[in-house]
Amino acid sequence: MSRFTKMKTLYHIPTEQFGFVEIELEKDSVEDAIEGYNALRSPEMPSGSGLDPTAWRMAYDGYKELHTMPSELYEKMNSYQQFAIQEEKKYYKRTNKEQ
Repeated sequence: MSRFTKMKTLYHIPTEQFGFVEIELEKDSVEDAIEGYNALRSPEMPSGSGLDPTAWRMAYDGYKELHTMPSELYEKMNSYQQFAIQEEKKYYKRTNKEQ
C-alpha cells in the first residue's frame, strides 16, 4: 500500500458465546491490521462455541459433585467455560484446606 492509502479493517471481537463487537479502523498494512486485532481481543474473552447450554450444565454440575472431568470434555469447552471450571477447582481446594 502506498503511504497515502489506508486500508479499512473490520474487526469482529467475541464478547460472549454468541456475541461480538464490530470495530472498523483504518490501517496502513496487513501486519498493522493483525496487530490491531491482537491488541483489541482480550484473552479472557470466550473463543469458539464451547458446549451447548444443556451439556455445559451437566458438565458443570458433574464437576461440582465429583471434582473430576475427562480431559476430552474440558477441551471442547470455550475459554469462559474453562475459566468457570478452574474457578470451581480453586474454590474446592480452598474450602477443603480450611476443613
